[in-house]
Amino acid sequence: TGYLAGANGVLAVGGSGSGLTVDYATDGDAINSVTLVDGGQDYLDGETVTIGDGNNDAVITITVA
Repeated sequence: TGYLAGANGVLAVGGSGSGLTVDYATDGDAINSVTLVDGGQDYLDGETVTIGDGNNDAVITITVA
């Protein structure tokens, strides 16, 4: 909650890696879609990161292909 109408290039926080950025869209103040902009580096499969914006309560689970 507390997320803007949408944002671009937002840094994700947490996990063992760095540099992961996303764009997101909202429906009200909750995120309803996320697009990966930069996958960053050194993240592990299954880790979670938080979208560093709004109330910091949107979590993404990393899947390494």
